[in-house]
Amino acid sequence: MRTKPAADLNEMRFRALIENAHEGIVIYDKSGKIKYATPSIRKITGYQVKEVIGRQSRDFIHPDFITETRRVFKDLFCNPGKHVTLIQQLKHKKGHYYWAESILTNYLHIPGIEGIVSNFSDITEKKVAEEKALQTQGLLETINQNLSQGVYMAEIGKSFLYVNEAFLKIFGYPSREDIVHLKPADFYASDAVRRQLLERLRKTGRLREVEVALKRRNGEVFWGVINATLLNDKGQENRLVGSVRDITKEKVAAEALMESRN
Repeated sequence: MRTKPAADLNEMRFRALIENAHEGIVIYDKSGKIKYATPSIRKITGYQVKEVIGRQSRDFIHPDFITETRRVFKDLFCNPGKHVTLIQQLKHKKGHYYWAESILTNYLHIPGIEGIVSNFSDITEKKVAEEKALQTQGLLETINQNLSQGVYMAEIGKSFLYVNEAFLKIFGYPSREDIVHLKPADFYASDAVRRQLLERLRKTGRLREVEVALKRRNGEVFWGVINATLLNDKGQENRLVGSVRDITKEKVAAEALMESRN
């Protein structure tokens, strides 16, 4: 029984790799036509190799990305060895568009390749997830900034990591930059009370509707209601998130009513 030469085995392995790869590979000639494609493109594009050979790249690109693609190819043609990453929408054989990430490299100067090599993959799921995350983040930020309660995240004993606009307004600070160097302890009227609350927080993991005397930027003391929760995520054991509400007017009104009754 004859064994296959090592070169044949290597070629078989190579073909098996490119045919089953998750990425598609195409090579464009100087005119932008596809002169080579791997069988794996069918998984991504729905096209057979014979259906794309000889066609222009613009035949598969969403109209909104054609101008940018032309600019990228023009720049590549002038720079041997250069590679760029391009994210665009490409047309599937079934007619819909999908998001693709392509790494384009100029190998026009390499004998045997003599073209622009594109390694591309379908990133639609990733792109959709990113867009949803951005929308959610934007929505949460809009809601957060329109709250009347101050919202904060802090590292115990160190500094604030985040505060919203309402927090700044309550304590009388014009911007987040003004509290970067401050510690949460700087916002309490009594450090002894702060230490008591911190111990309670460490034991129970949370504080709920706690009335406490707080201090504004100008030194004025006011009454606030605070809520706080320790984060239990790994690496964040010393962080807490919470909210604060100014109840000074309510407190004064309650005291006035009590005096009136007396």
